[in-house]
Amino acid sequence: MNFTGDQCVNCRGMEQGFFPRPEIAKELEKFVRVELWLDRTSTPELAERSKRYYEYEIKKFDTIARPLYAILEPDGDTVVAKFEGSIVNKEGEARFIRMLTED
Repeated sequence: MNFTGDQCVNCRGMEQGFFPRPEIAKELEKFVRVELWLDRTSTPELAERSKRYYEYEIKKFDTIARPLYAILEPDGDTVVAKFEGSIVNKEGEARFIRMLTED
């Protein structure tokens, strides 16, 4: 799960600069990717959906971090791993890759 937002600069950096890298894109292919947009308000329907996603993030992950990346089991309930924020150094990059590759 990718908790993201239109106004999130860190989200765009990850989605445009990190995820497309071949070694990352290859690992991401192993997952069903879901994007939950937390700040879309151009219509009442989108605003309500964003509100539900925001509330879900708080209830499920106890955070309002953006970006937040989470891996869940197919049951949709069991959290395998999560990563808050963007990657700013090699240590963060290594932690994110470990999250994707650990069984």
